[in-house]
Amino acid sequence: MKEWELKGGELKRADALHYNSIVVDMSLTTNFTQPSPIINGENALERSRGIGGITAAHQTLVGSDNRTFRDALKQMNLLNRLISQNPDKVMLVTKSNDIEKAKSEGKMGLIMGFQGCDPIEDDWSNTLPVLYHMGARVMALTYNERNLLGYGCTEPKDYGLTAYGAQVVRAMNQMGIIIDLSHVGMQTSMDAIEMSEDPVLFTHSNVYAISPHVRNLPDEVIKAVAAKGGVIGAVSWEPITARPGKDGVLGDMLDHIDYIVNLVGVDHVGIGSDRNDCMRVMPILSDFEARYAYMIQGQKKRCPGLDGYDEVEDIINVTRGLVARGYSDEDIKKVLGGNFMRVARKVWDKA
Repeated sequence: MKEWELKGGELKRADALHYNSIVVDMSLTTNFTQPSPIINGENALERSRGIGGITAAHQTLVGSDNRTFRDALKQMNLLNRLISQNPDKVMLVTKSNDIEKAKSEGKMGLIMGFQGCDPIEDDWSNTLPVLYHMGARVMALTYNERNLLGYGCTEPKDYGLTAYGAQVVRAMNQMGIIIDLSHVGMQTSMDAIEMSEDPVLFTHSNVYAISPHVRNLPDEVIKAVAAKGGVIGAVSWEPITARPGKDGVLGDMLDHIDYIVNLVGVDHVGIGSDRNDCMRVMPILSDFEARYAYMIQGQKKRCPGLDGYDEVEDIINVTRGLVARGYSDEDIKKVLGGNFMRVARKVWDKA
């Protein structure tokens, strides 16, 4: 029996705990404005808020594509249109109490986020306030490659945060935008952590010591995030979760969580699945697949997850796995969403 396949009282405890908790996927990259696989008659949005029990999801509107200011506005408008057309299912999140409201009303809160700050272009004082007022609340400084702010994790050299990047970090602190350092180079990340007055997130990154991939974090960075009060979202995307040469299973993701807990404590880890189910129904290669083919060589299917966490709704298996590993209800609630909520209150609720 697989460790997340509980029975009897343990299963009832795990599922009750999951559905009664605030559950935040810190990086659900399945774009709900696009087609997604239909499973048992339900699309990804319906499965996320139903079987998955997700209270709020950080939606990636900018990443390997949509990198201009105009592109970002279009994607934000599309998500706002989705929300306006489905008021009984979803709502926009701009403050922490919006997540609590979504939970009480049986809706899923959607958090607008960018993987990379390219859309602010070279004019942050005019573009960043517009994006904030449109709803942007989480922004990664770079996406794999260098930009005007700093260096991405795939660059051969990382010379750290630029002067322009430092201006943007200060502006994000002042406005109340959470700084995300996933996909960011390590020196740029360390500079941003030191400069930021607020806690930062790695919304979807794992542990380098377990899975040595450029996207993952060495111990010194994990410790720096924790010292600032931040949170790291453990990932279910197989290429950065599984051990080298092995097929990925949910136990690998749980091992990443265990590692962070043992290193810096349970207050600094969450879930950032990086599930992109839309990719599986695209008729042609996505921009990500074409641009970063070297990262995904040898994968057995598009957007490979883990045995036990291969669809958006499988987030419930994390709760079951943590119960099986002996975590207390209080600590599981922190991992599911409590730790993210702490950062959200600190950053978003200043005004």
